[in-house]
Amino acid sequence: MLRLQNFSRYYGHKKIIKNINLEVKENEILCILGPNGAGKTTLLEGILSHYRQENSKLFFYGKEIQTLQEHYLYLQEVSYLGHEPGLFLDLTLEENINFFIDLYKFKKEVLSFFEIEELLHKTQLYHRKKDLIKNFSRGMKQRAGLIRCILSKPKLLLLDEPLTGLDEDSKHFLLDFLVEFKKTGSCMLVTHDFSFFKNIVDRTIYLNFGKIEKIF
Repeated sequence: MLRLQNFSRYYGHKKIIKNINLEVKENEILCILGPNGAGKTTLLEGILSHYRQENSKLFFYGKEIQTLQEHYLYLQEVSYLGHEPGLFLDLTLEENINFFIDLYKFKKEVLSFFEIEELLHKTQLYHRKKDLIKNFSRGMKQRAGLIRCILSKPKLLLLDEPLTGLDEDSKHFLLDFLVEFKKTGSCMLVTHDFSFFKNIVDRTIYLNFGKIEKIF
């Protein structure tokens, strides 16, 4: 699905990601481990960015993404969730959903009204859909962020430390969510808590000093 070739990323003159070669397969959950400062978040940022370092290449379903137009089409199939839910805090959950559905309307496939209603029930947010996001707990915001991520039916989901601030119920919802998502897409998951995800992860890479030291 996604292939990185000689993939590098700089901050200023400092090379953070160093000539990584990596392939993410279809219907795979790929876990990214490593110490703080290893380049894990930078790797995800690079995958989202149109800017490429010299000789760095990104392929999506076999096609190299080069032009800005190709990048826009590629991003239609990718969703990212970091430490923040990526939602408008002064809008209700329902208003956020309507905004993002309208944003994705150019896509042939987005979640239908009935699929969204079902997802709201699964996330236990149906009864809060008229409430402002800023009044949600940390776990509720994260669940709402996951809803935002899959409205466009992405093929690739990028998650950066998704367990941060979650209660136990929300953590186990996330596991169930990823198992279900894997049926139609792939996920790259950055975490410090491998033990929590070990039963659903297909492969793991260990990143250190911007290089892949181990794949297992």
